Amino acid sequence: MKQPQVNIKHITLDKLMQTDAATVEQRIREFGVTGIIFTAMTSASKALIIPGLLVEAELDVFATIIRLNCLVEDAQVCVLSMGARIKIPPSGEPPGLNIGNGNKDREQDVLLQFGESRAGNTVSHRFLPFLRDAAGRFTALGVSQALPPNNIAGRFSRLLPTREPSPLERKAAAAKLATMWSAFPPDAS
Repeated sequence: MKQPQVNIKHITLDKLMQTDAATVEQRIREFGVTGIIFTAMTSASKALIIPGLLVEAELDVFATIIRLNCLVEDAQVCVLSMGARIKIPPSGEPPGLNIGNGNKDREQDVLLQFGESRAGNTVSHRFLPFLRDAAGRFTALGVSQALPPNNIAGRFSRLLPTREPSPLERKAAAAKLATMWSAFPPDAS
């Protein structure tokens, strides 16, 4: 049976986040890790997917590559997903992003999603808990929960341009990307 096609030109941020979460869930099942994945839809109805690794020394470069690609491709909506460990707050308090420290009984592995849309200048941040079986193996992602948007700042915030980039801006971004990629020659072996 043929799968229904999604009209990616009119995809909403929420729909892209749901689709991305399903992709990441499958990636965890196949490879056992999430890494970091950036997904965007462009004005030309093209999907832009950039996988990466959570290597602290390379995250600023990865953020720059994402921003330049968003300019070159005129991205309209995007989501960045990464696995993390967050601190679970007492009941009724919003979750924090105190990653990797504190009481291990109060921490949980989650998928963090940071989404943006140029339409309406929308931002959405949420996490989906990793559900595990009795042996501790990953089984699925749980129900998404919102993160307060004012808690998110830094290298992975504001990835999309705030307006449609001009042809000159797109050309300059493409040249910068080409320069960055030339520093990584293909493996000749």
